[in-house]
Amino acid sequence: MEDFTTIFEIATGYTSAQLIGISKIVIGAIILLVGVAGIVIQIARRRRSFIEFFVQFILVLIACFWLYYLAVPSFVAATKLSNELANAYKSNKYKVAEGYVHVLHKQPKTGHSKGDIVVVDGVEFEIDYFSSIDQSYNTTIAYGGALKEGEYVRLFYYHDKILRIDKRL
Repeated sequence: MEDFTTIFEIATGYTSAQLIGISKIVIGAIILLVGVAGIVIQIARRRRSFIEFFVQFILVLIACFWLYYLAVPSFVAATKLSNELANAYKSNKYKVAEGYVHVLHKQPKTGHSKGDIVVVDGVEFEIDYFSSIDQSYNTTIAYGGALKEGEYVRLFYYHDKILRIDKRL
């Protein structure tokens, strides 16, 4: 019987993309509150400075745009994908590829290229260090990743996302 050790397993909890999404929501909310507060203060003081009102109105518009088009959608997308992957792993809805790693392409440490392209047991995976919004495996060879040429591994994956890596001892 072959011995394997688990070197990566999908994590639960917040991902960096979700935390960035939360910070974008907080920034948008602060801008919105500043804009609305400025308008309310102008109305309460009965000052009708068009320039000040216009600036406050623009702040409210920017905050609404920021929240509606940038902050909330990125948070929702990251959360949805992370939950889907975690649920697939917990309920054993993944597939398994086992064999030697063959590297077709290595992503440079600086990025500006597609991710590492590796093949295991005839299944191709792209591991991109710079564009992962979930907690699936994304450590490329340039950053010390485990999927190097010739390694014998067992990959647990869901669609094209690697959920767990077992390496043969």
